[in-house]
Amino acid sequence: MPLWPARQLHLECYPPVPEHMSLPWNSADELLLDAADTAQPTLILNDRHGALCCGLQAGGPERQLRVWTDSFCAREAIRLNSSTNGLPLPEMLSLEQLESVSGVRQVLIQIPKNHDLLAFQLSIIARQCPEATVHLAGMARHLPVALLNRLESLADSYSQSRVIRKARMITLQGLSGFLQPDDQLWQGYSQDDMRINALPGVFCRDRLDPGTRVLLNHLPADIRGKVCDLGCGNGVLALSIKHQHPQTGVLACDDSELAVSSVQHNVQTLDLNLEVLHSNALSETDAHFDWILCNPPFHDGHTQQTEIAETMFRDAARHLTTDGQFLIVANRHLPYLPVLRRLYADVRVISADRRFSVYHCRSPKKARS
Repeated sequence: MPLWPARQLHLECYPPVPEHMSLPWNSADELLLDAADTAQPTLILNDRHGALCCGLQAGGPERQLRVWTDSFCAREAIRLNSSTNGLPLPEMLSLEQLESVSGVRQVLIQIPKNHDLLAFQLSIIARQCPEATVHLAGMARHLPVALLNRLESLADSYSQSRVIRKARMITLQGLSGFLQPDDQLWQGYSQDDMRINALPGVFCRDRLDPGTRVLLNHLPADIRGKVCDLGCGNGVLALSIKHQHPQTGVLACDDSELAVSSVQHNVQTLDLNLEVLHSNALSETDAHFDWILCNPPFHDGHTQQTEIAETMFRDAARHLTTDGQFLIVANRHLPYLPVLRRLYADVRVISADRRFSVYHCRSPKKARS
């Protein structure tokens, strides 16, 4: 477990990734912690591996600290790293609790890759905590001038640091300009005579992802049994299957709470009956499936990696029925075929074009950790 020299904390990524690929802290975390007033009731947003939570809790009495992060894995990282360092666990907010948060005087934000998500978060702060000072930070190469200009134009007070160790921090006060009307909250598109909506931060919330379109075109017409949409996003795969095959049992699961909330919204709006689960891959279910469908992500924030997809592939192998089948769509350049062949005895490429490959997998080998 690597040591964070600036804070003398032992932190680990969750799920684990090689240290040469990603560390569980960066210079933006350090800028935010240096700016933080530890005496103020604080809200932390988008703390991926617990660096901000642990850094703020270390070296002093228990803080008035609340945390929201969209990712199931991030919440696990915060729990594990807090425990490892003997630190109290901060109050972990659900999305519903975040939307009604109050009493916060300071907000620390790791700027997310998705700027719609950032706008959503700033709108909540503007509505619920209008007096709060907001510190935002990110790696400078990921902060386009257009974003900085927009933040400056909408805030009553704006300041930014110089670039320090490749990171930059922005401080805002007076966020009324960030308030968003309710009709901007949901965006979506039509698919199979259904209107499918999603919250800010959900992948491809306003258009059908091209990879998902390819996978939809390769679904068998007679799909039946129990089906899992693994990494469901807005739930378009799960909803389409349930819409076309009402007797099929369907589970939609995702690491993103915003995605899970979006699927739940769509289930209610469309009056469909399917199960929705917030989970790291299939970690939160013991169920087995006749079909598992997956369009896996290959980024964790700004970091490109295959570990998330490989976790999904291993979990699928553990959760298939004896004759179960696993369908994956992925960008053609990603090196998934050798990984799949280590996990499954029967792996076929059933479609390949210049952008995407579709893999059909059966007969999992002995489960691997």
